[in-house]
Amino acid sequence: MWSSVKDIKIIDAFLDLMIRYGLVMPLQQRQEEEQSKSEFDVDELRFLVPSVLKFTLVESSMADNAWSLSAFAARNLNVYEKYNHANDDLMTTNTAYIAFSIRKTSHSSIVNVIDPSVSLSQLKETTFAPEGIFSRIVGGICAGQGDIFARNPKISRTQARFFFDKSAVHVLLVPSIGSLKVIVHQALRPRGMLRMVEDTVAQVLRECYRGLTSTTFLPFNDEYLFVLEKVVDAHRTKKQLYADEDVVTPGTLQSMYGSWLPALGMLD
Repeated sequence: MWSSVKDIKIIDAFLDLMIRYGLVMPLQQRQEEEQSKSEFDVDELRFLVPSVLKFTLVESSMADNAWSLSAFAARNLNVYEKYNHANDDLMTTNTAYIAFSIRKTSHSSIVNVIDPSVSLSQLKETTFAPEGIFSRIVGGICAGQGDIFARNPKISRTQARFFFDKSAVHVLLVPSIGSLKVIVHQALRPRGMLRMVEDTVAQVLRECYRGLTSTTFLPFNDEYLFVLEKVVDAHRTKKQLYADEDVVTPGTLQSMYGSWLPALGMLD
């Protein structure tokens, strides 16, 4: 790509602009001492280019070029799933949602200070997942975790699968509720893998979307989700939670969300 460009400084400037506007994402983290050097070997750098990715990982009746936005491609494919205690493969029991909302506006706040739950209708009204945010997060996971992948990830503009030694993480864009769906497979304690995604989200928001904030939810039923932090707090204090008129006891929380709760006493 850069073989005809002789001036290293021009390449550096172009790369900085392309990274800033999400045209490419580096697939490895450059150390501070490397970033301070004026010269580097461009051929050794690897980037994720969202524009060349397919919109989804699954076969579709529509041609891939029929969509122009990730939200259109994902809206019917990636949907909200309620908690399912009978699911033996832990698909929905190990599912969390990371929702995005505009920061510092009281009318757009997702989470009430007192209420531990939020309805799907509230999420639809208060969340916002801008075009391109999913690709940036996927690029961030590849850059930060690529050295420990068990095999190459499968990635698209709306879905991604990451494979580790004893677990796998499936991340999907759910535009209807302005969220990422995070499914942790083959892990009895999925909290660490979710935290890895949360940390990447926080970094992307800090660097590229300073007007947005994120909140992590656990699905409860067809209409309500619980804030993950509220579930953990209720577990520690042995208090019940409310979702509309439903009362959820500490024992029920343990039964439903035990895989997300601290494993060593009350420590997280």
